[in-house]
Amino acid sequence: MARLTGKKGSVTIGTSGVYGVKSWEIDAKCDAVDVTGMDSGGTKEFLSGLTEWSGTIECFLDSENFISNTVLGGAPVSFSLVSDTTTPKITCSGNAILTGWKPSVSVEGAVTLSLTFQGTGTLTASVS
Repeated sequence: MARLTGKKGSVTIGTSGVYGVKSWEIDAKCDAVDVTGMDSGGTKEFLSGLTEWSGTIECFLDSENFISNTVLGGAPVSFSLVSDTTTPKITCSGNAILTGWKPSVSVEGAVTLSLTFQGTGTLTASVS
């Protein structure tokens, strides 16, 4: 089994690549619906509920590829996040709404930007 790296990863939002990406993260969840009844024999019982996904992107702020806060809360856009250009790699894609835009400035370092997004619809994830 081959281990994966992120050293040549990429992020695309809509049709634009995001430069200077330091990291990205996807958080996919499924609700567990409690259906425990008095007839459950003293143990809880659950059914699968609704699924959702969200994520974050950490990048260096780039004046040539500036992602503006004006896209916050706008229409869903396509997201594609890839761990590496070589194989094996993990690819996650779907449509999401940009929900957070957080620049960070320090006298001792490069300006960074943290983006958060909320998925809408299905998340497609694959390893190839």
